Amino acid sequence: MNSADEARSDPALIEQQQHRGRFLARAAGSATMAVLGCYAALSGYRLGLFQLGAPDAGLFPFMFGTALVVAAAVSLAIDLRGLSRALPSCAGAGGERSKVGGYFATLAVYLAALPVLGFLVATGIALAGLLRFVERYGWRASLGTAVGASLAMHYLFVRLLAVPLPKGWW
Repeated sequence: MNSADEARSDPALIEQQQHRGRFLARAAGSATMAVLGCYAALSGYRLGLFQLGAPDAGLFPFMFGTALVVAAAVSLAIDLRGLSRALPSCAGAGGERSKVGGYFATLAVYLAALPVLGFLVATGIALAGLLRFVERYGWRASLGTAVGASLAMHYLFVRLLAVPLPKGWW
């Protein structure tokens, strides 16, 4: 048996390689979240944060983008310190981690699409995507809830609170 065969059959080495691979995957995910968060925050800033002392269209995308960058930094710090291995209850199971990743990915895409599609359309698509693909609801429930919630939020923010929201390109 040569040294390459011994390395492949050593359980400790295999575990170490798997741990390194999981770390690299999480680090890549954190870096992607940070980049998307920076883009969303910058887009929100360009839309304007305040106008005449009231929230402007870019405030919420800026806040969510900033939160995404902070969450990515915290996730990376936890992985770097090895806390996800030491505290498995904090790290969550594989399915829960992928669900959180689905939420962050949807949020990042939502924030990037908000200036292009506008609040109403981007919110409806994001909610429908979350409910259907992350939470695994059926199409009817996902679409019905997304349309209803988008219209309710639009009515609340635009009509009742007079908050200017992104209208999109059309």
